[in-house]
Amino acid sequence: MNEVKRETDKLSGDDIHRRLRNDWMRKNDSRQVIAFCDIAFPILISHNDALTDRTAEDILTHNLVGQRLCDWQGTSSD
Repeated sequence: MNEVKRETDKLSGDDIHRRLRNDWMRKNDSRQVIAFCDIAFPILISHNDALTDRTAEDILTHNLVGQRLCDWQGTSSD
């Protein structure tokens, strides 16, 4: 089976976050970062949630961006 790997498949969560943050900061000014922090919230999951690998990666990336930009603290819904 021939699988095509995305470039991000080889990166850790921190590497992905760093790239997203750097790309965000290049394209946006600090006012937009503040706006993100005003409207975005951590995505919480429970043990009952069924996630695909891609969805879990997307949630992790979102939460890491919020943690770094908005000082979100670790929380759990369970």
